Amino acid sequence: MSVKALGIALKLTFEGTNQLVYPETWAFAIVVISCVMMQITYLNKVNFSIQMQPVLGLELCAKVACYQLRVEVLFLKDPVTFRPNLSKEIQKL
Repeated sequence: MSVKALGIALKLTFEGTNQLVYPETWAFAIVVISCVMMQITYLNKVNFSIQMQPVLGLELCAKVACYQLRVEVLFLKDPVTFRPNLSKEIQKL
């Protein structure tokens, strides 16, 4: 939830409404950074304790492939909401 809140805050900031002045934005950023650091720490512990780099590489490739498939399915399901500017591009034609 903190990642989504931080993403929305950054989106609003880039659109012109500065959200960096609110303490909630910084709290969400701290939560996101701490969670990322914790995940990196545990991932490094697994890397050094198991010593199974080929398996980790395959898992990483599988995750990336699943993510790409998910993006493709979402785009094919509803391309107009996946790419909001697409309807404007179609109207220009």
